[in-house]
Amino acid sequence: MSIMTFIIFLSSPLLSEERSESFWIQAHDTYIKVLAPEQYTPGITVIISNKTLARLLGKVVTASGKVLQFVTIDSEESVSVKIDAISKESVFFVPLVPAFQEVELKFGKKTYEIPPKR
Repeated sequence: MSIMTFIIFLSSPLLSEERSESFWIQAHDTYIKVLAPEQYTPGITVIISNKTLARLLGKVVTASGKVLQFVTIDSEESVSVKIDAISKESVFFVPLVPAFQEVELKFGKKTYEIPPKR
């Protein structure tokens, strides 16, 4: 009985889903991984981690083109950005250097990648 309890205890992290209270964007060399919060909360935080070997330049913008924040992140570093006004309008992270596809920040999507896994 104790062996079964031990096995269940060890396997429980494998069954859990990744969740976050803020957006966590990880920029890798060939893809971008996003861990999204389940629902909207005012004053959401976006954490951007640079997992590439180069400096990352990017911006956080709304769908209408309003720039909310410019970021510069050295290799293996992270930056935290607080965003106050994103209730109805979509928000995107746009990597400028190195150039990459823009990433829409979607609530409730859990973990997703750009481009999507095959």
